[in-house]
Amino acid sequence: MQKFAIKTHAGQPIVHGVHLVLYLLNDFNISIKPNTKINVKFFFQVNLDINIKSTFDESKKEITVMSESQELLCKMKIKTTTSLNNS
Repeated sequence: MQKFAIKTHAGQPIVHGVHLVLYLLNDFNISIKPNTKINVKFFFQVNLDINIKSTFDESKKEITVMSESQELLCKMKIKTTTSLNNS
């Protein structure tokens, strides 16, 4: 698989964004419901086999993912809406 990944735009194996989101929700024990809205912004790719630091600010309902060199990789906001149709 690594030989194939070297030929991609990333140049190496990376963590898929959906997997990162699911990992973070699980890591911080965050349950989502049908009226939960998740807004994710990726700033850089997350390479496989690197250490990351994630923090959850409960007051902002925001998860931040940083690299070891303090580079911002991803921000995720979690919002519970009052109905399924709210944006």
